[in-house]
Amino acid sequence: MNIDALRNKVNSQGYPSPLRMLVVIAVSIFATEFAIMIFFIYFPLDDIKETLIDASTLVTIITPILYYYFYRPFLHYTGDLKSAEDELLQFATAIDQGMEITLLTDNAGKIVYINPAGLAVTRGTWDKTVGRFARDLMVGRGENDLYAKLASAVATGAGWEGEFGHQNEDGRPFHGYCRISGVKDGTGANRNYLFVGQDITAEKQAMMERDTREAELRDSEKRWRMLVDMAPDPIIVHDGKKIIYANKAVADMMGTKEIADIVGQSLARFVLPVSMQNVEARIKAMLETGQPQPAIEHKVKKINGETIDIDATASPIVYDGKPAFQIFMRDITKRKIEEAELKSALETAEDATKLKDKFVSLVSHDLREPLTAILGFSSLIKTQEGESFSPTTLSYLDNIQYAGKRIGTIAEDLLGTAMIRKGRINPKLQFINAQSVVSDAISTLDFKAKNKGVTLINNVPSHLRLRADKTLLTQVVQNLLGNAVKFSKKGSAITIYSPEARISTLAVADNGVGIPSNIVPGLFKYDVKTTTLDTDGEVGTGLGLPFAYEIMSAHKGDLTVETSENGSTFFATMPDVKPFVLLVEDHQSMTRLVSYFLGTMRVEVRTAPNGAEAMDIIAEKVPDLIITDLNMPVMNGFDLIRKLKGSEATAQVPVLVLTNAGKDEREAVMQMGAYDFISKFSVESDLVLRVRRIIN
Repeated sequence: MNIDALRNKVNSQGYPSPLRMLVVIAVSIFATEFAIMIFFIYFPLDDIKETLIDASTLVTIITPILYYYFYRPFLHYTGDLKSAEDELLQFATAIDQGMEITLLTDNAGKIVYINPAGLAVTRGTWDKTVGRFARDLMVGRGENDLYAKLASAVATGAGWEGEFGHQNEDGRPFHGYCRISGVKDGTGANRNYLFVGQDITAEKQAMMERDTREAELRDSEKRWRMLVDMAPDPIIVHDGKKIIYANKAVADMMGTKEIADIVGQSLARFVLPVSMQNVEARIKAMLETGQPQPAIEHKVKKINGETIDIDATASPIVYDGKPAFQIFMRDITKRKIEEAELKSALETAEDATKLKDKFVSLVSHDLREPLTAILGFSSLIKTQEGESFSPTTLSYLDNIQYAGKRIGTIAEDLLGTAMIRKGRINPKLQFINAQSVVSDAISTLDFKAKNKGVTLINNVPSHLRLRADKTLLTQVVQNLLGNAVKFSKKGSAITIYSPEARISTLAVADNGVGIPSNIVPGLFKYDVKTTTLDTDGEVGTGLGLPFAYEIMSAHKGDLTVETSENGSTFFATMPDVKPFVLLVEDHQSMTRLVSYFLGTMRVEVRTAPNGAEAMDIIAEKVPDLIITDLNMPVMNGFDLIRKLKGSEATAQVPVLVLTNAGKDEREAVMQMGAYDFISKFSVESDLVLRVRRIIN
């Protein structure tokens, strides 16, 4: 809206002057009345003629004059005023709905108008804001002279532009950016003051936070420099092209007193070509991922050309406001030399161990044949010629047989130890009945125990099952029982049992002489001599317990001892493993039924609807028992058994066939290697019995 054009237009429509109006009216009346008199001269109107003429003259003259000089200008003035009001209303609406803060004051600075945007920033209301001084909204604590400065600038006609700060009605600080100018009337004098501004609180807060972060970053960098300068480890900063910082430790490591010899150089100046490719790859990885790079070994060249080995880690940082890489280094040359020496010593020791194991194996094997001959012929001589020998000669023969048997025991222990240490004995794991293992061991040693007056008691529960190699576990039990018999007194007892608090454990307890406390720590070690005299004055080889310990370790088990002057108890503990049973059956009802009965036993059960999916499960974990149907889709039971028995890994896994097939099919699967079969009609009565027989 052009305010000046509107003002000029209104002023141009002003009323005529009084003198001008009198002259115009007088001339108009004279002319009009003269014309009417001529017109009415022919009409005999007598007395009223003059009155009519005067009235007609006045009406004729005054009406146009009033229209032209009064009514027409008034109509134009009213229309322009209405147009101006409409334009002013649009202008006021635009200000009222504007996003900028708009505030109008009188000459004294009192607020006469504030738009909603201003109220939103100040958190005030119209009633509480209008009538207040503008400085109350603009001047904050410590800025009392701001309003005076801006008022002075506005009064001179220069206007004012700048920032101000205060608190809104909620007590929260706000910041504004404002332009102030005077609103002049028609004479050019200031009538009001107009404030137009923006809320810059968020921008100011962001700037303050940025300044705070920058200050913290400067402080952090200052502390970083101080710490890095004092750090004992060499540290450099690299900008991707050259070294831009190095601490004193770097100069020391590189054999120079001047850090300037390092800073400004490229890494290629120091890193040997054999390591440079790795360095470039690590820099590229940090640029792409922004992630630190782990320690890696490099070969670098010192200032004097000497080559050293370093261990370096790198991480991205900001240095002087720019992205860079911080590299921590450590001279590992001495460590590398020590590692090489240690590796050489280890290889020498391993060669010596291999030679020793080979020697032990050869000796133990080569001793068997002559020992067998010595024991056999000495026994034959004693049997056939014993009556003709003197008691002294017979005692010599007894000594020969005793020494031969002792050498035989040593040879067996040496051979077993060598085989374990060379990894030639791999336990063939299966679920076995622990009570039967103990019974077998007792039967072997029962004659020796009875001759010494020692009682062997088997208190192992019949339901205890262990997952182990039966032959190896029997050797462990025999060794523990044999030692217990040796160190037990006449009339004592040795008890083998399973402790309630220790799952999958066999305990051998005697009430013999006990084990000295200084011997216990090395009891299961080959390289520690722990042999002592037994109750009959005999000395063992000292290899039995380490051998038993190796067997338990091969089973991922453990062998421990508790001892006192009243006897000792050895604990052989196997891993607690549930039998894994794989059920292969395509009918859901039969699967649920068999799974229910298997659930009454302590077993892990998995199911497969056909042989193909069963083989996938077996590839993950070999079962201890497979129960399978014969007629199934994809892969039937016949093909499954054929695959199982054709693989070394699964050939020994017992397969229980679940079928209603006839005699010919049953004989066929038994010939293929199936363990047994169960009729589907007798699952309830036969399944649990057959499964327990296998896994126990």
